[in-house]
Amino acid sequence: MIFTMRKTIYLLFAVIAAAVCTACGNSAFSIEGKLTDAGTQNLRIVYQAGDSIVSQWVPAVNGEFKVDGKASDLSVVYLYSAQMQLIAHLAVEGSDHIKIEGSIADRYNLKVTGSDINEQWNDFIRAHAADFKAMRNDRTDKAIADYIDKNPKNVVSTLLLTCDYSDISSPNAQALLKKIDKTAKPEQLLSLYSQFLNSGDLTSKKVASLKLRNDQDSLVIVRTYDHPATILFFWRNEDSDRQTTVNSLKTLCRGSRLQMVDICLDSDTLDWRRTIDGDSVKWGHYKAIGGVVDKTIVDLNVKGSPYFIVADSTGTQIYRGTQFDKLRDVLNKKKIK
Repeated sequence: MIFTMRKTIYLLFAVIAAAVCTACGNSAFSIEGKLTDAGTQNLRIVYQAGDSIVSQWVPAVNGEFKVDGKASDLSVVYLYSAQMQLIAHLAVEGSDHIKIEGSIADRYNLKVTGSDINEQWNDFIRAHAADFKAMRNDRTDKAIADYIDKNPKNVVSTLLLTCDYSDISSPNAQALLKKIDKTAKPEQLLSLYSQFLNSGDLTSKKVASLKLRNDQDSLVIVRTYDHPATILFFWRNEDSDRQTTVNSLKTLCRGSRLQMVDICLDSDTLDWRRTIDGDSVKWGHYKAIGGVVDKTIVDLNVKGSPYFIVADSTGTQIYRGTQFDKLRDVLNKKKIK
């Protein structure tokens, strides 16, 4: 379900790329699902088990599937479609028998049962489904903060913060983490997110140049020092209000010397080409089919989509975040046009 949590999705694959993936642990769990619009396809699950990351394909027939795994400690399982679209995240530990029902198209309203932790987590997501779907991060972040204030000893607080908060490297997230009782934030849940939780100020890292894959499938160098500012816009076709954002960027860049760079995080390049053809813009279009851990952008620590990074002519990052209005305000305040 939560999809500000895209950051966690891709972080798992970053770990996979760096380690040999083997299943470990002695405690079995199972997940059964019925997704009305899944049809027949290979789904994929990814989760941490001990010191390893387990990644395996799961056949779904007429939308139904079952998968068995092993995890001696509480872990988070991420479920993806064959196209690597996130469907759900689930909390599992040994002896759990989890059930998930609903529609991929309405993933924020999926029904998850089988353990108190999952049911409480799922209840929160469903209660705020409209805000998550619309990516109203200010509302969902506040709801998570309120939940943590009321439930500091509940492990669901840690799951919400690490999986569903819009930016877990932010000072606000750091403050919320400190509010959670240490009995409710087991080390195995925090370990995957340690690079975000301890990342400090990412804006201190300069973006002088990037090697990106363009619409001709060629790697090209994009430099920031040729323009007063460069806007990196990371997106997916599924992003709500994407066209509104593109139109706002068009207006912002019209008649300016700003360099606009849009980077698609989808693996489906056919949809990408159709989308950029429909945008009717002259700026550069690039793709990172590996998502935020694609080797061309992995060092940027992109937090999901939509996401913006703005660098000035020295490569200094002057804005990182999800809100176009704040991006525009930063440029106006610095009188960059």
